[in-house]
Amino acid sequence: MTVAPTYLKDLELQNGLVPTQAGEILYQVLPDIEEAFAQPSELVAKLWSRSAPILGGGQNSIRGELFELIIAIALVKFGLRPFYYQVKLALIPETDYDFVIWTRSGPVVISAKTSLRERIKQAALEAVALKMVHRRASSYVLTLDHIEAENANRKVMAGDLPALTAVIKADTFEFDELCQCLGQVEIIEGPTVALVAKSRAAVK
Repeated sequence: MTVAPTYLKDLELQNGLVPTQAGEILYQVLPDIEEAFAQPSELVAKLWSRSAPILGGGQNSIRGELFELIIAIALVKFGLRPFYYQVKLALIPETDYDFVIWTRSGPVVISAKTSLRERIKQAALEAVALKMVHRRASSYVLTLDHIEAENANRKVMAGDLPALTAVIKADTFEFDELCQCLGQVEIIEGPTVALVAKSRAAVK
């Protein structure tokens, strides 16, 4: 798992991650990372709107990574750390999670999706895989797609997407409420899992 640094200065995410095209766009719209934002949703809305003219139509992969980086900045600036970025979790094969925040109650997974129409099923399957290993886990999807977010939340409420906790519009008060809730629990570093609990002998 890759731990995001406490300070995303110049968007150079450490631990082997290098600036990308999405990062270069954010260089242009966020010259001072200490800029004041009243709420996480305000940060998301402003940085995304500033980036849009530079991004243009943009490739979906660049749009997705740009959104992820903006969410990472929001988590750092509002003190929700440590967190893990672009994560593979033990015992959950072939599944990548955008963000994982570990609490005393278990992991909180956040998937960042600029659009949902083709991605909500993927997020739901990832949430099911997570619940099979971590029964007390929570899974949230952050998006900028308001219409599809409402549709997805109706499915969550109806039990059609049972492993998802909620779909949240990242540029609204919903994201502020999520960050406020996370700020009220103890965030810890992810545990190191010993896959072999006991053995009579280890033959090498």
